[in-house]
Amino acid sequence: MSSTILHGWIGDQLVRINLREAFSTIDFDGKEVFSFDAEGRWLSWWVPYRTYLRGLDNRVVEKWSDSAGRKQFRDLVDDEKAHLAELMQERLHPLKAGLHEFAGASRVNRGFLFRHLERILAWNPSRLEGEYQRFHALYRPVGIVPPDRYLSVVLQLTEGCHWNRCLFCELYRNTPFRMKTSDEVRAHIQGVKRFFGKSLLLRRSLFLSDANALMLPHSHLIEAFQNIGREFPGSRSEPFRDGISSFLDVAACRQKPVGELRELAELGLRRIYLGVETGSDALLRWLRKPHSTAGALEAVRKIKAAGVPVGVIFLAGAGGRRFAAEHIASTVELVHRMDLDAQDIVYLSPLRTAADSEYAVQAHRDGVGLLSEAESCRQLEWIRLALTSGRGVEPRIARYDLKEFIY
Repeated sequence: MSSTILHGWIGDQLVRINLREAFSTIDFDGKEVFSFDAEGRWLSWWVPYRTYLRGLDNRVVEKWSDSAGRKQFRDLVDDEKAHLAELMQERLHPLKAGLHEFAGASRVNRGFLFRHLERILAWNPSRLEGEYQRFHALYRPVGIVPPDRYLSVVLQLTEGCHWNRCLFCELYRNTPFRMKTSDEVRAHIQGVKRFFGKSLLLRRSLFLSDANALMLPHSHLIEAFQNIGREFPGSRSEPFRDGISSFLDVAACRQKPVGELRELAELGLRRIYLGVETGSDALLRWLRKPHSTAGALEAVRKIKAAGVPVGVIFLAGAGGRRFAAEHIASTVELVHRMDLDAQDIVYLSPLRTAADSEYAVQAHRDGVGLLSEAESCRQLEWIRLALTSGRGVEPRIARYDLKEFIY
């Protein structure tokens, strides 16, 4: 993807502007960096020791590291978001008047840059806040997607989670499970495409949600995939060259013949993610997961037999002190038995629970012994080291922190 890089002095600051087809960045002397999508909506604002990330629904998250190097996150309230947008306007307005100072900028480039700045500045605080309404006309809250799919376009073919009883998960507690009809899916796909507009250029893939979209009847899925193919055609010049991916519950995978998964792969399915959580059957029962380790192994082998790579997710810190040794050893053993390869991913996700959560209450009642955040992260590193030492595990092993996701 080609880019146009311009630089010039605005007052006593050197400003560098990088214009690309899918996004742009504006850098004020290395002290502030803004990024915007192709529609001009701001995506991020970096200042020393702080980053502000904006979601599609105008959620804004402040991100920084504390004195111990731990990542911290905070959602801004409405007044703070409006103030931040106003500050951005103040910083960017002088650029329009100073474009003649930019080196290497032909008349054509200056005209293009002027129009781009106009597009960015049109997103005033009230218009940005209006995106909340536009977003929620299309989406229920988007809970999570895996880290390698953070830049996906999410399509909600289902809402909520059909199981919704896992002890540790509160993402869908207040969202009744529902499968959308074919007409609803078609309208949703078209609405999402209109919502993104030119900013689709920044997106590399499609993610089907919520928790278990692939449990839809096969004929329904085929129709949805065909609609997606018509609305979002894939080629090297198109945004969705990384295809389609989704979560699939291990228990639901038992109902999916290999042949059906193979058909979906032919229509663009490129990865399935499984929330395995642990290699311990005793811990799975305590966590109220609806599958066994044997079922997880069978699911992985079935998906890979269909030619689809997997992302298997394990929960570091699950089961506290009582299950810690068993959790680590059995998880490492199960991963090795899965025969994963370089196309697959093993995600290790630190457990995040509030003191009054159902998980914490049950752990106290059962004397499980909660692990602190630091202890969960250490357990994550022990599992990672065990997976990468001596046995030559080929899949990528990565951290999956739910706190970091913003859609």
